Amino acid sequence: GNYLWFDVKENRFIIINDDLESFTFKPTKKDKIILTIDGRYKGYKSILNKVSKVALDNNKCIDDILILAVSKTHSVDKIVEAIDCGIKVFGESRVQEAIEKINYIKSLYKDIEFHYIGKIQRNKVSKIVEKFSLIYSVDRKEVLNIINDKAKEISKLQDILIQININHTPTHFLLR
Repeated sequence: GNYLWFDVKENRFIIINDDLESFTFKPTKKDKIILTIDGRYKGYKSILNKVSKVALDNNKCIDDILILAVSKTHSVDKIVEAIDCGIKVFGESRVQEAIEKINYIKSLYKDIEFHYIGKIQRNKVSKIVEKFSLIYSVDRKEVLNIINDKAKEISKLQDILIQININHTPTHFLLR
């Protein structure tokens, strides 16, 4: 599928498709508020309209684009508000905080996904594999092997995104 990503540094949305083509558009301040889930979802339809326009301009379908709302540090009530607005995928990076939210939300809604978007600590891999449908930024082979082992233990095929260090920058801990 296609992914919608917010590039904080460049202040833009990036849509990346299966062919690794990317399409961008600049958000308004209202758009950024929505993706940080502050409880004022007035602009969510605006985001959908902009994403739809970019998708159509590039012969893509809005239904094939994943919009992820970062819900870390936000309450379950805020997540429920976002779900009521139509958001179905949430990003978390604090495992302990996320587990309680995930358990509660999953007891109410079956079609909601949680993605792990933080730095992966070895001692938390079991819980991450158990609770998250997609793990972003796997950056070490050691962690990749642990994820694989834990997923096998619970008979799960774990979806992941791998960070690759293509320019061999020594300060980045990425797979090479």
